[in-house]
Amino acid sequence: MRQGEKSLREQWTHVIDVAPTILDVADLPEPDLVEGVEQIPMAGVSFADTFKDADAKSKHTTQYFELGGNRGIYHDGWLARVVHFPLWEDTKVFNTLQNDKWELFDTTKDWALANDLAAKNPEKLKEMQELFDEEAEKYHVYPIDDRSLERMNAETAGRPDALFGKKSLTLYAGAQGIPENSFLNIKNRSFDINAIIHTDDVANTNGVIIAQGGNFAGWSLYVKDGKPIFEYNWLSYEYTKVSSDVPLKEGENEITVKFRYDEDGKGGEGNINGLGKGGHAYLYVNGKLAAEKLIPNTIAVMFSLDDGVGVGEDEGGAVSKDYKAPFVFNQEIESVTTALVE
Repeated sequence: MRQGEKSLREQWTHVIDVAPTILDVADLPEPDLVEGVEQIPMAGVSFADTFKDADAKSKHTTQYFELGGNRGIYHDGWLARVVHFPLWEDTKVFNTLQNDKWELFDTTKDWALANDLAAKNPEKLKEMQELFDEEAEKYHVYPIDDRSLERMNAETAGRPDALFGKKSLTLYAGAQGIPENSFLNIKNRSFDINAIIHTDDVANTNGVIIAQGGNFAGWSLYVKDGKPIFEYNWLSYEYTKVSSDVPLKEGENEITVKFRYDEDGKGGEGNINGLGKGGHAYLYVNGKLAAEKLIPNTIAVMFSLDDGVGVGEDEGGAVSKDYKAPFVFNQEIESVTTALVE
């Protein structure tokens, strides 16, 4: 194979090699500090030399993997792995971390991982397991938390989040792209949302005041043709709208949503181990009850991995089918306060 030839490269690389490669090509140093925060050294290595030399030796020879207890280790063509959560099997056969079955493959001859060599080559498997332990200690993989859904919800997992201990949060116009763990955790509990807005054209007032999540799951407080609406999207399967027939007034308006979680009830069909229950939502416009409705199911663990919270728009996927994102609010938002209710 000629150097510089336009062809596929066969060196083993990993996604963590991309950043070091870009810095290498740009002749830039790896940053030691970012906005005053000391950085952990990058784990990857540059593969820029393969751009000109198709036969360049691979620099990335060892790589660990771990996700929710599923784990593996690659080294010089060998791969040892554990499928800790085989979703295609009955949950009753799931192993503990201590009793997991390791598999061994020679990827230089078996890229499809069809031939498990663990029984035939126990010495190599032990070597790979010990190497995984070394890498896991080095890169802070241990201790392994193999909880799946519970880990998504900081409160359920027992993990502090950015607003740990706070009971209310006030946001203002322009607050957008807020990650779920940087917003109040309103899942599996009662909460209030209070928005102060101003309009000088009631009939043509439209847009999202505040929304969380996206088209797969979330909630949105918005206005259409001068009338407020609170909508809850449960897994894009169940959409519940609490719509006011009472329009806004010219000038300042206060819109309040009071959601009362049904802690004592059994919840709807989305109920998971006592979580994700329903509750009643009450919509108030300028102090008067304008609408109320039962929301049968609520999100128990996570609204979205990438669609966060936005004031004045619904960024990403639209929570509601009644508008197209971002559905920017076309009047003035003074403030939006979200509060947990005991």
